[in-house]
Amino acid sequence: MKLTTILASGPPADHLASGTAICQQQKAAILVHVPKTAKFHSATVYLGTELLKENHNVTFSVCPSLHKPCLETASFALPSIKRIEATWESTKFSTLEKGFVWFVVEGNSPTFDHSFTWFDAASFNHTTAYNDGKWTVEKNRVGASTIEFIVQ
Repeated sequence: MKLTTILASGPPADHLASGTAICQQQKAAILVHVPKTAKFHSATVYLGTELLKENHNVTFSVCPSLHKPCLETASFALPSIKRIEATWESTKFSTLEKGFVWFVVEGNSPTFDHSFTWFDAASFNHTTAYNDGKWTVEKNRVGASTIEFIVQ
């Protein structure tokens, strides 16, 4: 099985990293170009989790559209530490058609006060979106969210 990275942002800044707050009130996504039909293998992102209280989760999804059901979703408990590199390895290996998919990050914290942060890459411009009631797309956002997206 050959693995191919189709989107790699690089890590966040070592000091004073910024990003998007993720909680029940706001989720975020990044657009991934799929150059040819492939199976989703894994995705890795950097998260800041120091504000979290107990029993908070991150939910990752791969979706063909921001307005349609997702192909695959998984949720994980998050530790309350400064920074984590979170990797989701697929168990379904969903088929991704040539074109685009959205990688979506959601959280279950009820407020921004106890949210986690999806860190931005140090120098990476890409199309992202956030949802604080409706989806807003930002094309070629400077300092887009961190991601490594791998297919097989």
